[in-house]
Formats: sequence, C-alpha cells, structure tokens
Amino acid sequence: IWGSASPSSVEIIRPGSTSPSPCCSGCGQNAKIIRVLEGENGFGWGPLAMASYPAIAMVLPKADEKTLKSSLAKALQAVPTAAGRFCQNGRGLQLNGAGVPFRVVSSNEKRAPERFEEVQLLDFADFPNPATVYKGKAPVMTVKLTKFQDGSAVLCMCRSHMLFDGTSAWTFLAYWSALARGQEPKPPIWNKDQAIALVPDEEETQQIAMQENGRHLKWSPLDVVLKATMVLFSSTYNALFRNAGVGLYRDRLFFADAELAALKSFATPKTVEPGKDNWVSTQEAFVAYMIHTLGQQLVSPTAKGACKVVFFLDPRKSVGLPADQLLGSGLVLYMVKIDNFRRLSLTEIASELHEALSSKENAKKLGKRWRLISGASEIKKVFDIYMEYLTTSGCDLVLQINNSSKRELPDFGSGRCEQVVTNAGPTLLLPAKGGIEVFLHSGVFSSTGCSSAQKQKA
Repeated sequence: IWGSASPSSVEIIRPGSTSPSPCCSGCGQNAKIIRVLEGENGFGWGPLAMASYPAIAMVLPKADEKTLKSSLAKALQAVPTAAGRFCQNGRGLQLNGAGVPFRVVSSNEKRAPERFEEVQLLDFADFPNPATVYKGKAPVMTVKLTKFQDGSAVLCMCRSHMLFDGTSAWTFLAYWSALARGQEPKPPIWNKDQAIALVPDEEETQQIAMQENGRHLKWSPLDVVLKATMVLFSSTYNALFRNAGVGLYRDRLFFADAELAALKSFATPKTVEPGKDNWVSTQEAFVAYMIHTLGQQLVSPTAKGACKVVFFLDPRKSVGLPADQLLGSGLVLYMVKIDNFRRLSLTEIASELHEALSSKENAKKLGKRWRLISGASEIKKVFDIYMEYLTTSGCDLVLQINNSSKRELPDFGSGRCEQVVTNAGPTLLLPAKGGIEVFLHSGVFSSTGCSSAQKQKA
C-alpha cells in the first residue's frame, strides 16, 4: 500500500512542477473546492475489491523517467483535479495542488513480464486505503514506474473512482501520453458545471422514474445500511483480503482480430425482417457468441433459457456532454433481456442485441438513464434502481460487460505499450496486440450454477 516504502523513493509531482517534496498531505486551505456528485461519491467508500481505486498497468518497451514526470506535471496543470484532495467527507474536491506521488522501483528482473497477470497489480501498483482517500488523507491518484534491466518498464496509474471513471481514466492517459511524445493536445474537460447542470432535482427525477420504470422511486433503508457497512468494514476487508478484487477469480481469454472478424461475419444476418438492419457490431457479435457458447455448455437443457446482459455504457453523447468530459460516474448500466436463448442461433442472438442497443430511441433512453441514476443518487434513492440489475432471479445466465477493447494503447514516446491490465470489472474486454483480451468475471459461472468441471469444459 502506498507509503510503505522509503519516502526517498517517491517524488510528488505537482501541477507544472517536478520539484521533489517529502509531503503528500496537501496545502492551500483556501483552495477552490469543486462539487463531487453523489453518484461519484458512491464509488469511493467501498473496498478495493469493488474497484473503488482502480489501476491501469501498462508494459512499456522503454521508459524515460524524466519525460514521464515532466509530462505528468503538465497534465496535472491542465487537469488540477487529479492533483487535489477530497474534502467534506468526499462531497468536495479541493484543488490544492497537493500532487501525485510518483514511485520509481528498479527491478532485478531482466525484462518486464511477457504475460502480465492481474494479481501482479499488487506488486506494480500503489493502492492506498480508499477510506483515507475519501477523507482527504491520501492522494486521489498514484503512479508507480517499475524499471527492468533491459530498459522495459511497467507504468501503473491508480486513481479514485470518485475522480475518474474508466472512460475518464483512459482519456487522461491519452492526454498524458501525447504530452510525453512532445505534442500539445487539447486538454480534457475537468470542470463539471455542464454535467452538474444536467442532474435533475427530486421532482424531475421522479418524473423520469415514472416515464422509465412506471413508478416513483422509494427510499430504502438498505441505502443507509449498505453504505454504513462498507464504511465500517472496508478498511478491515482491505487489510485481510487485499487481493480479493485484483484478479484471482477472473479467467482470461485472447481473441485474435481475425477470429473477431470471423465472428462478426458469421453473426451478421443474411436476410432480415423489414425495418431491421442486416448489420451487427463486433461487440454485439462477440457477446452473442458468449451467450450462445456458455449457454450451450453451462445451462441445463431443461432451463427456460432466460439471459440478462448488463452493458456498462458511456452516456456522454446521449446527454450532450463532450466525449472528453472527465467524471467519476459517467457510465450507465444498460440491461438487455433475451428469452429462450438456447433455442436461438448465434445470428439471432446478435440481432436481438443489436435491435436493443442501436435505435435512436434507446440512445435517448441511455441519456435519461444517466440523469435518473444521477438524480436518484442525490436524493438517496438509487438502491431502488440498482436492485433491478443486482437480482439474478429468473435468469439462467447473467453477463455484465465492460467493453474497453476500443481504447487506444498509450504511447509515451517509446512505442505503444505492449500489454495493459486493469482490475476494473466485472467481465472486461481490453485491447491487446493483434486482438482483445477478455477477463471473465466469476459471476458469469455462478449465475448458471455450473460445476467446476462444466466451467473447465466451457
């Protein structure tokens, strides 16, 4: 955990400066404070296993420490939120320039890992206790550079989910890496005024709830109980089970570009009904393949064949926000249900997914969903919404898909990183050289009630 090594091995990178500093507690008590949305705040008080402080580790062919630090300082000057500290019990972010601790470690190993495993994040990342981050006593972002004998390196950036969601983290990395290459890119948007203006008040939130769900939101005591439990026990959980959410339980698969192209071709319908597309996206084809394959291998032949797919989608375009708007909660859980999937072909499953995801009406619904979740979070009634996604009742297969496979592998000046690994979840798709890597969450298998032998066969 960050802070366990000698202070001399850590340099605090501040906005526009790489001057060494032994301090990481922050300064500037009168610094500007920006609002943290309740939807963002909700990501910060859970244990590491809930990705409250996710890591993105990148294997670099070479690493110039000086360039990485100076370009990070420039990035922090343009995005001061990443150098701040949370305050007001996680409901504010103080732009005090406290900085980002940048740890450098020299390894005795000859080269960086050829295959980076998730559990190795425990060695290559600096994970603070999320509870101390939440209270403003630890940094909102950490960076660790591990250098190997042949010049290769592992660069790992960790950040609070209250600061950056997945899209925002990749956006920041793209900006930082462009600065490291000597470019002058347009900075991402850290000011959240436009996003905050879109969060509805209680009356409008209930109106959207009635339109979308056919009922008003109700307060649940579980909102309070869940948060209180997390706050009380997350520190103990992190101490005892620190590795629980960093890759011990996800199976890992690689799909080559040629395999994905073949899947898409096979899943594309040759004939379609009037008013429907004869096209599917690679994501839809791949998820259809997962449903079809896992359903055939794991689900009982006597089961009804009900499948629930929950996509983690970016709502920025749907609500009129810029693509580079930095948020801690810029995501929506979008659910698609498929009945009798065991009786459907791969092409038919892909077509059903496409129809559910591609229409303009559903694009509008995505934006409404984000506003509903944001508004419900502000009035402490969000649990009523999430119950719909958490329950597996009546489902024979549940998939939760976080598709990050279209992210661009960063290049910090020595060529694109060779591998990338993150503990974001649940089932995660990541870019890889020549294809994508899939990290299968254990919930995929537990939702079917399959045995270990069935899982191995699948």
